[in-house]
Amino acid sequence: FLAAHLAAHEGGESRRAVVGPSYGYNPDSPMVGVDELLAQLSPELVVERYRHLPEFQDVRQPYFAGCGMDLRKRSIPWKAFWTGNCSIRMDDFRRVGAFEERFQGWGGEDMELGFRLHRAGLTIELAADAWAVVAPHDRDHKANFDELFANMRLFLSKFPEPAIEMGLAVMVEKGEFWQWEPTYLELLDWQQRARGLSVSAEIADALADVPDDEAVTIIGCGGELPASVTGATLVDFDHELLDRAVRSGDHSGYHALGLSTPLSDDSAGTVVITSRMAGVWDTWGMQILAEAGRIGRRTISYADPVLPTAHSQQPHFEGRAA
Repeated sequence: FLAAHLAAHEGGESRRAVVGPSYGYNPDSPMVGVDELLAQLSPELVVERYRHLPEFQDVRQPYFAGCGMDLRKRSIPWKAFWTGNCSIRMDDFRRVGAFEERFQGWGGEDMELGFRLHRAGLTIELAADAWAVVAPHDRDHKANFDELFANMRLFLSKFPEPAIEMGLAVMVEKGEFWQWEPTYLELLDWQQRARGLSVSAEIADALADVPDDEAVTIIGCGGELPASVTGATLVDFDHELLDRAVRSGDHSGYHALGLSTPLSDDSAGTVVITSRMAGVWDTWGMQILAEAGRIGRRTISYADPVLPTAHSQQPHFEGRAA
């Protein structure tokens, strides 16, 4: 086990964080009788005989197999960085600040560490020979996941950006952990397709009757704003376009999809959701509308599940009684 982990760190052009498979780690559908097998046979023999059984495989096995066992091909490989079986060089561990001590209870602290390691330039790689066996044991799933959700909120507060925002949403709102990467890839694809979509005229229309002194938040602001807009709070999933828009005036900005922003309740009089959100609306529209309703007293939405151009549809208004 140790030799396999050490070998995985040798050679190559970059530092890496290494993940090993944990046979028997399938909390939702654990293989029956693993304890008895381990009492009778060596771990090596147990793995040799049963490694191909889905119920004995690491719950991450489909995720590993889906990228040809090469986590470097994944867009968020740190999602699979679980400290049940992993290794990193001590200087890299210390360089990124080690574990976040504010995490409490079960879950999330390993993915957050993996996120920081990956951001610091380490690749996250799978070493299939560096395996372990996890004997099934009783688990309080509800308590574990309540703690995980709390820890994911802390993760998002540290790194308020779309990848983490979506991870929290797929777990808490949808209960679909393994949909995290597919939905994130959909966002990345839409980000490229929507790069040239200007919503400046749309924003001008939406705010034409809004008083100049009213606080405004724009979700899906893009890179260009009408000159008439000043002091707005801007939200966009494209970091480059968001920075450009923020620099164009006295605006503040948040790199987010709009599912769970750092903005305060009722911090805006009007929230505009532009047609730049069209490409994610089928999946996230209800959550974005809910967040807009939390942030502001009135929502003006141009989003629609088809690729629009500016002015291609009438805005949808939502509001709350004062």
